[in-house]
Amino acid sequence: METMETMVSTDERFVHFPVDLEYTEAAKWFADIVADGCLYLNIDLFGVDILISRQISIFIMLHKELTEMGGVVRLINVTAELYKTLDMLNLDRTISIERLSDSNPKNEN
Repeated sequence: METMETMVSTDERFVHFPVDLEYTEAAKWFADIVADGCLYLNIDLFGVDILISRQISIFIMLHKELTEMGGVVRLINVTAELYKTLDMLNLDRTISIERLSDSNPKNEN
């Protein structure tokens, strides 16, 4: 698994979404990040053109868990095509999504 993670502070991380991981591996990887004290998780989707429902469910799970802890999940560098899919699912109403060409996130939840 090749992932890129940058720790901005103890409670904030920027990670590139590991599309090559199986659902259970990805869910565990993100759970470990949260267990390490991350409250503000920025998931970089640069280069990701499509997501399957199990991958999207990881974002929902993370959003629920981090929101309960006072944190935030933010999807960044989302392509226009992927944004359309996430928008159709109304994910942009609960999770902050920053499109690749945006300078500001769609939603500041």
